[in-house]
Amino acid sequence: MQLPRMFILLSFASALMGMTVPTRAADSFSFTTIDAPGATDTWVWGINNAGEIVGAFFTDGDKHSHGFVRSPNGTFTTIDAPGALSTHPHGINDAGQIVGTFEDANNQIHGFLRTPDGNFTTIDVPNATTTSANGINRAGEIVGVFEDTNRLTHGFLRTATGAFTTINVPGAIETYARAINSAGQIVGASADASYHGHTFLRAADGAFTMVDPHGATIASANGINDAGQVVGFFGRAGAEDHGFVRTATGTFTTFDNLDQGAIRVSPLGINDAGQIVGVFMAGDRLHGFVMTR
Repeated sequence: MQLPRMFILLSFASALMGMTVPTRAADSFSFTTIDAPGATDTWVWGINNAGEIVGAFFTDGDKHSHGFVRSPNGTFTTIDAPGALSTHPHGINDAGQIVGTFEDANNQIHGFLRTPDGNFTTIDVPNATTTSANGINRAGEIVGVFEDTNRLTHGFLRTATGAFTTINVPGAIETYARAINSAGQIVGASADASYHGHTFLRAADGAFTMVDPHGATIASANGINDAGQVVGFFGRAGAEDHGFVRTATGTFTTFDNLDQGAIRVSPLGINDAGQIVGVFMAGDRLHGFVMTR
């Protein structure tokens, strides 16, 4: 399965961590695998408070992805941006607005905003070579990433009126903004020149806090809800990836082995009820999941 570089960078950023934080073993979760009908690989990226889930899937022999929204009753609706080769939804808010990324017929990467009535708006950061929209909150504020002409990646915040603000973690060469909550808190990951980096939490006033699981050598913060709970994944040397949930007070809960044969667990989104969505590998296939405590 081949994904555009932007998709890969959104999920994985190398990190060298040194921060000591309280941790505890995972509580019991109710776990459900999500596979789009007919799919060989399924990614699940976002969930809203109504339980609507967005993601993307590949079918056998198809090099291009299709988006989907899954209703709480399990019904799948395919989402394809007009004229797109690939469509990859990343986030959904409580109004049913969906943001994501699409690849056009010229293999250019753009962000998009889709309204509940099915209308698409293309999102391109001014002067960027590629743009990906990753998260949206109730106010319609959107976060994502863009590449500049030097192929370096920066985060962005787009207001509901279309104004852009660049997001760069101080001292980082690249920044990946992944999600935003109603308080304007933004999470993501950053990388230095050697692609060693840290996960971050950015407050609405622009102040950054690093949110690194202890001992991690690779990590990404991928989702945040209105309670300030952050989800993501991390790895340690010689071990498979683990999922984590971080409370607003800094306590980490870790989990892995969600199902027999599941590896490389990557939580990507969380709603206010604490439902977590993401992806895992089993064999050589990607599957989505939703977990509820």
